[in-house]
Amino acid sequence: MTARRFDGSGLLGDVARFRRAVEDPRSSDHAPAARALRRRLLEPVAAELTAPHLTVVPHGALHYVPFGALDTGAGHVVDRHRVRVLRSASVLEYLRPSAPRAPALLALGNPDLGDSQLDLRFAEQEAIEVAQLFPRSTVLLRREASKTAFRRMAGDFPYLHIASHGKFDPERPLESGLLLADSGGGDGVLTVGDLYTLRLDAELVTLSACETGVSRIAPGDDLVGLARGFLYAGAGAIVASLWPVDDRATAQLMTAFYGSLRGGDRADALRDAQLAVRAQTPHPFYWAAFQIIGGAR
Repeated sequence: MTARRFDGSGLLGDVARFRRAVEDPRSSDHAPAARALRRRLLEPVAAELTAPHLTVVPHGALHYVPFGALDTGAGHVVDRHRVRVLRSASVLEYLRPSAPRAPALLALGNPDLGDSQLDLRFAEQEAIEVAQLFPRSTVLLRREASKTAFRRMAGDFPYLHIASHGKFDPERPLESGLLLADSGGGDGVLTVGDLYTLRLDAELVTLSACETGVSRIAPGDDLVGLARGFLYAGAGAIVASLWPVDDRATAQLMTAFYGSLRGGDRADALRDAQLAVRAQTPHPFYWAAFQIIGGAR
């Protein structure tokens, strides 16, 4: 094992500049910002970065970096590596290969949130197309895509896919959540707090929504967010986003991801999907927001 000590002075500013650039599809500043992070994070360990699979255990501000979009001097990290993220290296001992199960998917798409401006037309089609890739699937759209239905049915499926809006509350991270349809009880938000009361048996949970991978960093570098909540509830891996994403590009990425997933592991499938979307829309805003958190296979 090789260890390197990095100089952290100014790192927060470099991360902030990179994030601003990749979150704005009109910005051309993402390339120089990515090069600055390459010099900090990749060049000191370049000789060790030879394996195709790259596992990142970030600390502090690095939790907010889309590592696949970093510059390598000959393209992006995603060109050479399949990337997954772990919230802590200590979780490795708990990530065991799951027993083979018949592939079955529960997909929720474009929940009716009572406001036409919040409708996600491509998310609805995404849920339908993704479900068609599984021999057994259940699709809940619009009013059927409710928090009540998810809580009732989610424990029965090894694959869960939610195409909706997400919200992140940095002051009250347990209130962060996914916006689902209200079944009549006045509450359609599936919050982080709700997840700590659920018991899932899911190989993979895909959160095809905005900012689903963002968390509040607490003392000790602990993280409170949707990804941690789903892992606690029993998910083997999460696909989640780091910023507000584009509806159309996300639908393309997710369809490609599940199509590739049938023939490979999760990190490979996400990489294939990101490269496919990048070929059409090169700016990282469109393809780099999503990451694998947890088990790669």
